[in-house]
Amino acid sequence: MIKQIKQTIHPFLLLWIFAILFPLFSLSNLEDDGWTINLHDTYYVISQKEIIILHSVYLILSGGLYWLMRKRKLINGLSIFHVLACFLIPMYLMLMNRNKWDPSTHALIYKL
Repeated sequence: MIKQIKQTIHPFLLLWIFAILFPLFSLSNLEDDGWTINLHDTYYVISQKEIIILHSVYLILSGGLYWLMRKRKLINGLSIFHVLACFLIPMYLMLMNRNKWDPSTHALIYKL
């Protein structure tokens, strides 16, 4: 039964499912946090919606490449690592902005 599950779950299916789920997860975030990149004297601000759209396009293209290579023998360990990295790293980066430091919570320590 485990062999049947491994044969039916392909990397391109997982990547395409993640490409659909990422925009759905972004609907739960009410704040419009983004990335601010400072280069010399210019600030580049990229909203979270644009980041999610670009990542969904990347997942669709990666899934398409796996779909084109579906009849070739691929290294399973690298395929699993790539799919997990495509899912976990962006989720970490999206949740990283929510951990904002509030100095008022540490004010008692500094007054002592």
